[in-house]
Amino acid sequence: MYQVRQHFLERGEHGMLLPSLQQEADYLCDWAAENIKNNQPPKAKSIMNAIRDDYRQYSIFNISALNQRNSTDSVATEST
Repeated sequence: MYQVRQHFLERGEHGMLLPSLQQEADYLCDWAAENIKNNQPPKAKSIMNAIRDDYRQYSIFNISALNQRNSTDSVATEST
């Protein structure tokens, strides 16, 4: 699960998370099946439980950043 969580955190830092927790867990489950050969890969439900809190934090951060960017864009558009 450590490798899955690390991959998730890297994706979050780069703004590459999928729109829902379920979709992200499914993606990570597939990623783990392909990339973690020496252990049984975790199932999507286990991944969801492991990343839920961090996923929410990234979602809140991304929504705030998007809202801030949109308000900056609208101010720039109004002033031209």
